Amino acid sequence: MFHRRVLMLASLLALFAPIRGEATVLTLSPSADTRILEFFPSNPFGDDVILSVFNNFGNVQRTLIQVDLSAIPAGQQINSATLTLFGSRAFGDNVDGRAMDIHAVTTPWVEQATWLFASSGTPWGTAGGDFDPFVYATSNANPLEFNPVVWDITTLVQDWYDGSVDNNGLLLKSIAGNGLTFYSTNALNPQIRPLVSIEYAPIPEASSTLLVGAGLLMSLGVAYRSGRVRSTS
Repeated sequence: MFHRRVLMLASLLALFAPIRGEATVLTLSPSADTRILEFFPSNPFGDDVILSVFNNFGNVQRTLIQVDLSAIPAGQQINSATLTLFGSRAFGDNVDGRAMDIHAVTTPWVEQATWLFASSGTPWGTAGGDFDPFVYATSNANPLEFNPVVWDITTLVQDWYDGSVDNNGLLLKSIAGNGLTFYSTNALNPQIRPLVSIEYAPIPEASSTLLVGAGLLMSLGVAYRSGRVRSTS
């Protein structure tokens, strides 16, 4: 009898379990992107058609990308998020599979940022961009021309969204030996411009009915155990 009651109660609880809202997929273009070059430390490249992780012959290049999350309403959880860049062979490739790492930028910047300055009159704390050393995502891909490389940035987007990390965009860099570049938002062909895809859904809330039912289930369990003790004593 007890087991039948438990099964009935469990069935009722299932009816009142939190229902997850339907997920929404948001596809965004970066609100700003640029590359910064150690070789030309005072030159802005925000109008270029390429982004870069080129790192050869003392010419270190890094990419900055800003993502605007204002279209995501409050009370959501980030299920997944990806950054997709399309390969360019303008200066070389990544045949040796050098890691290309994504970091959170810690200083606000503008699209005309340079190796030395985050914005006009505001230098980086460290030349080459201020960023958290934690690697949020990485890839060692060597794409052909126009082929995509995808980074999983779910954790970074969630941190931006919930405010645990200031959304100053991301920095993409690599190590010596990498010659890759990617197409920027200025590419003539819209099909090869950077993309950020985010899937989010409302955070489910536990119903009061579910909590009451759980309490009843626990009470039944205590009563059952007490009955067994009495019957065996």
